[in-house]
This record gives sequence, C-alpha cells and structure tokens, in this order.
Amino acid sequence: MDFQTLQNAEVFIMDTELSYPVTAHQLYEYISQTVGVPASHLVIINSDHPEEIAREEAAKAEGEEYETLLDSDYKDANNAKDNFGDEYNQNMLKSLETRKYEFASKED
Repeated sequence: MDFQTLQNAEVFIMDTELSYPVTAHQLYEYISQTVGVPASHLVIINSDHPEEIAREEAAKAEGEEYETLLDSDYKDANNAKDNFGDEYNQNMLKSLETRKYEFASKED
C-alpha cells in the first residue's frame, strides 16, 4: 500500500527501537542517504502514528470472527441505557441540580 509506484516487489519490514529521539523524517533521510536506498523504496512509520495504530488493529481483527449486532438486543449491544433515554435524562438533570458552581469574580 505504501509503494504505489512499485509492482511485484518484495517488501521487508523492520521494527527498530532507537536509544535517542529522532523524527520519522530524520530517520528516513539518514537511511536513504547512508544506505543509498531510493526515496521511493523506503517508508518510515512511527508506531504511535494513528494510521499505524489503525493498521495494527485491522490486522488483529482479521483473525477474529466478526459478530454482527443485527440479531442481538440493541440496548445490550451498545449500552444504550447508559447513553440516552428517560433514565439517563433524569440522572443528568439530578446531577446538574446538585452541582455547585463557582464563578470567578472580576476584581477592580
């Protein structure tokens, strides 16, 4: 997916942990220049990057069996009781009534 210009090429994935702080761009430039790998053949992805996290979760979910919510009880499946409805509204209003609010005063 990261190599749109290449076709039928082998891909090597390496996990690396560094003992000093570096950005993905700095590491990309260093490896590209030091090893001589063309820029189009190299991708550096931080493990904390949102796309990488989503990719990891998708890979884990691939192996699990998908369970549909169509046949399940809607309230149990989504904790609807905790998020909306008459009981939720009453509890919210009670909590608002019992709260004490403090406002900053403007000192002259």
